Amino acid sequence: MAGASDARGADAPLAYLTEAAYAGAPAGESTGFVDGGLLRCGVLLRPDVPMGQLVAAPAVLALGVRDGLLALGAPSEEVGIGWPDQVVLGEGDQTLAHVSSKAGYAEGMFVVAAVDVETAKLPPALAHATPEGLIRALCDGMTARSDAWARDSRSSRAKAGPWATFLPEYFDCVPLLGKPVNVCYPNGRVYARGHFVGIDIWGRATVRTKSAGDIEFPPEKFVIRPQE
Repeated sequence: MAGASDARGADAPLAYLTEAAYAGAPAGESTGFVDGGLLRCGVLLRPDVPMGQLVAAPAVLALGVRDGLLALGAPSEEVGIGWPDQVVLGEGDQTLAHVSSKAGYAEGMFVVAAVDVETAKLPPALAHATPEGLIRALCDGMTARSDAWARDSRSSRAKAGPWATFLPEYFDCVPLLGKPVNVCYPNGRVYARGHFVGIDIWGRATVRTKSAGDIEFPPEKFVIRPQE
């Protein structure tokens, strides 16, 4: 697997693949390794999407990670999406995988996709999976999603908003919809509490609060977690 000898820092897949992209590496360049209890991997993508659609990349990639886990045999009811771009277990109360991405321009637009999987939390159905198999499945899942996203990004439906082409499927994968949640800053500090009632075509989450009614939260600034 490419990059196996690189530094094992938390941002190693992003750093390695970003450097590769600027050096002219083609789509599909990947890297992956096990770091303690984490499996870290990433893949270089070159989706042909309009610039305005790139804000949806993290959500698309989260769906791709889920696809990869399902392809290995994880039951669909056991793996969901935590808004906006994490992969969660069951009812959404545990985070299984953290997805990150970086976009840039080098011989065309590129997106570097990286994911950290907490291997101890993998569903029992994936007990047979090797690190190499997981890395390949996750990278393949993200690549396939990126390709489908690129195909759909120039459709009439895509003109409505960057999440429009995949929102119905995404919506069905979010177990916390309709439930009490905390809206948090990325550092985990709680900003608001309420019921998670919707997601729009720009990826904004609507949470119904007691004091201020329905509030929309942009995916670039907030995350949603279950209330304890």
